[in-house]
Amino acid sequence: MLPQGDQEQRGTGLADVATLMARLMMASLFLMAGLESFLDIPAFSTRLQAEGLAPYLVGLVMYFLTGTGLALALGWQTRWVGLAMAVFSIASALMAYADLASHADLVNLLKNIALSGGYLHFAVQGAGRLSVDGWAGPGNRPAPAK
Repeated sequence: MLPQGDQEQRGTGLADVATLMARLMMASLFLMAGLESFLDIPAFSTRLQAEGLAPYLVGLVMYFLTGTGLALALGWQTRWVGLAMAVFSIASALMAYADLASHADLVNLLKNIALSGGYLHFAVQGAGRLSVDGWAGPGNRPAPAK
């Protein structure tokens, strides 16, 4: 467990840095997938359509991946972004990894469920002090530990 305490008086603490690092690691998955989708739009579109996504939603997914990844990395609107990313991770896993008889599909489904837990953490706790939300004001920060 990371040390708790009055970090307002101590300045940036270990918990602040760890939260920033976790946010960047969790954001990298969506950000990289989103940016990569723009490099080969036809291949990305073909893959999503093969998984059952309607063609007119492909562009929306591309912007969603990139936008939410960037927002989480910056710590902007983190509670809503975390919730959206968690829902997206579960929904996309159910579409892409539905063959539970396949060991690979089961592992990938569980991976997405685990990632959703991390995204839900940000939905509940917020982005931390080292973020756009943290700098915007106390209404965006988690309540202090008791």
